[in-house]
Amino acid sequence: RRPIDQIPVQLVMTKSLISIYPDATLPQTCELLLENGIGGLAVRDEELYGVVTKWDLIKHFAQTSTELPVSEIMSDFVAVVHRRHSISHILQLMEAEDVDRVVVLEYGEQPIGMITNSNLTFACMSGADAGSRKMFELPILAEDIMSTPLTTIQKDGLAIDAAHKMVEEQITSIVVVDEDMYLAGILDQECMLQAIIMTGE
Repeated sequence: RRPIDQIPVQLVMTKSLISIYPDATLPQTCELLLENGIGGLAVRDEELYGVVTKWDLIKHFAQTSTELPVSEIMSDFVAVVHRRHSISHILQLMEAEDVDRVVVLEYGEQPIGMITNSNLTFACMSGADAGSRKMFELPILAEDIMSTPLTTIQKDGLAIDAAHKMVEEQITSIVVVDEDMYLAGILDQECMLQAIIMTGE
């Protein structure tokens, strides 16, 4: 096996490049990204003009004046764990639910943190793939590795405010809470693309 610094990029690149025409609308761009489950598109016709990504679209949406409420675009499904759950439990849940993040709850059911794949990197054996994760037997709990403080937004807040938070904090998801600060849902980049489709902005 060759060292990674000797592997040419052409061996790992995606060869079936998905592109979009320069005069396509933003909703069309979002739809193509969502349909293919990808994070960016080449913008081209006879020549390559550049690349448009989810982040580009979210940054644009954050500058609009739409009053679309968070409740209309958020996802109601949120994978959750409690602060005392083990890494083993978290990994099993993420694999079973096919998610890349979980929200950590306090005993009173209020969200206090988030755990993503990056938080769990050190707990995965080198070379183990997503379908056969191997876990170290470590006495580490959710509260030890969760990202905190947690960025949240009220359920009756505006989608553009959530977009602002995403851009400013460089995060890909925001936990949605109700007026009592209990978990209500989650907003991710895909939700934001849906917002652009709904508003046409």
